[in-house]
Amino acid sequence: MTTEGNRDITYFQEWNGAKLAWAIALIIVDESYIIQKCHVLGGVSILSKFKEVPAYEGKHVGAVLDEHHMMKKTLKKRKKAPAVMQALSMAAEQALVSISKKNITNVN
Repeated sequence: MTTEGNRDITYFQEWNGAKLAWAIALIIVDESYIIQKCHVLGGVSILSKFKEVPAYEGKHVGAVLDEHHMMKKTLKKRKKAPAVMQALSMAAEQALVSISKKNITNVN
């Protein structure tokens, strides 16, 4: 966790390693569950680079989970969601749990 000005910023990373598809998602989330930065590595090779995903910046982490849930509903039962989306939703879930735990311990 780092402090930027008077805000606490926490960074989360998650990777999804399926048989043929790999993805790593890094998100930086503030104490109000808003994504400040989002970077994704889709595929793991020596040529792969992290790419910034500005579409998620400024969104609530719950919106990422909702988007993933809606995507899973629309896909056929046998198809999986893309590895990048799975990694993003795992990082968002980790952020929700971690920040919630921190908020609960600060209250007590």
